[in-house]
Amino acid sequence: FYGYAVGLYGCNWNLNNSNLDRWVFRDNYNLLHVRDASNLTIENVTLEDLPQRLGYSYSSNVALRNVTLKDCGAAWMSWGDVSFNVANCAFQNCKNHYAIYTGYSPVTIDGTSFTGNMKTAVYAHYNSRLNVSNCTFTGGKDWAIWSCMNQPTATWDDNNRHEFVDCTISGNTYGLRLVHASNQNLLLKNTNITGNGWYSIMYDTCNLTVNDQATNNWRVANNTNGPVVRYGSVVLENVSSENNTTFGFFAEQGGHVTLVNCQSTGSKHGFFQNNANTTLIDRCRFEGRGESNWGWAVYLEGGPIHVRNSIFTKFHQGVLSQVLRGSSPTREFMNNTFAQMLPWASGLKVEAGSVTMRNNILAGNCSSGVAMRCSSGTVTQSHNLLDGFSTAYSGVTPSDSNVLKQARFVNAATGDFHLAKGSPAINSGTDLSAGFTTDMDGESRPAHHVFDIGAYEYSDSDGSVRVLKWIEHK
Repeated sequence: FYGYAVGLYGCNWNLNNSNLDRWVFRDNYNLLHVRDASNLTIENVTLEDLPQRLGYSYSSNVALRNVTLKDCGAAWMSWGDVSFNVANCAFQNCKNHYAIYTGYSPVTIDGTSFTGNMKTAVYAHYNSRLNVSNCTFTGGKDWAIWSCMNQPTATWDDNNRHEFVDCTISGNTYGLRLVHASNQNLLLKNTNITGNGWYSIMYDTCNLTVNDQATNNWRVANNTNGPVVRYGSVVLENVSSENNTTFGFFAEQGGHVTLVNCQSTGSKHGFFQNNANTTLIDRCRFEGRGESNWGWAVYLEGGPIHVRNSIFTKFHQGVLSQVLRGSSPTREFMNNTFAQMLPWASGLKVEAGSVTMRNNILAGNCSSGVAMRCSSGTVTQSHNLLDGFSTAYSGVTPSDSNVLKQARFVNAATGDFHLAKGSPAINSGTDLSAGFTTDMDGESRPAHHVFDIGAYEYSDSDGSVRVLKWIEHK
């Protein structure tokens, strides 16, 4: 029937493999309904092909130990329990609902595998505490974990702490979604987020600074996309995005993101923004795949952005400015280096928005390419170095302050984009000290009285000759 086979109301019960054969569960929609301060332990049990949930509990103590569920509708729903604990279980191919659905309870899930589930494996709705450890989430068709925390109107124990430790989140449609997280209530440690689909890790309506990746040894690699910020305000500092195939980092739907000293490698596009709030990228390095794949270092579909002191290399093209909906945003690029772009590339392509470019290097092997082009929107630019393009400007008013010369890096082949002695970028910039006074290395700007062009100041104390034109007479 479309209810529960067994109801436990104020009872104590242990269901295990020694007494399971006393029960026959046949053609039931759900098995167990537990409430009213009951105490239930289910252990050493394997069940298959349940139409819906193994159970639902409220205001009770529930423990699942060494439980295996295969091809069932779902595992368990815990709502407002005194405690809900899962240990050494396996939930495979849950078909209809979240495998584990918890709300307003202290929850511990340890040593458990979630494999091939159709819906989110663990959906945690404002639990008072959530500890997920030593768990694997693989092959899911939705989110591995969707964790909502820190409900503003509630008073929780342990400061509403949500911890994800020693976990593997791999090969799911989506990875880890964190909602309303703050630095006080979130711990992510020794966890690999790899091989997932569109979203790897999402910071949704969060307000926090993430600067613990190296210390806590968590990794985001080989997913479709790297970390994403949706709504809220998030600072990502010293975060690495490794070989995520489409976007290294991205912001969407009102997210305000600040990237500081972050790195992205191996993606088609470096940073993607879709109707986000103001973004700041400072002292970051984005490295593409070096392929002719029409990927953009910075791909903007909506929202304002400020990018400074950063390196973008091995992307097919530089900056694309579009607006899918909403007002025309302001976008600023100051003292960046875009290097190793490929043939037919655009260093800057503006189709919408108001873009300002100052003190940037746009360089590459860009035969048949255009350094700066604008078909709609506006471009304000000066003191940029344009190197390796067949055409300098299309739809953009030239500036006499721009330098159309070879950039001269220390060693572009090995990715060292510091300015070499004699670079025409030295002392060719404009003063931007009202906005910032250091370069990508933290060296003072200007080093020699005048700002340099690019992400790095030439800081050799001996100085350098600035070669703008070389003519040999024989």
